[in-house]
Amino acid sequence: MSLGEIYHLLLYLEWDISLIHGDLGIVSYTNSEISRSEADKNARAYLQKASVNSEGLEQVS
Repeated sequence: MSLGEIYHLLLYLEWDISLIHGDLGIVSYTNSEISRSEADKNARAYLQKASVNSEGLEQVS
């Protein structure tokens, strides 16, 4: 298989993966800054939710 054929195959695979992501509602980012920002936002929300949930629990020593 030539380099050109491999390149075109990868382009088709990338398109297929994008379509599958769209069908499944998966958000994918190619920009690392955007994905890092999204991960930070998700982590903050998770930690805040965990903090709120733990306030109602008794500490057992």
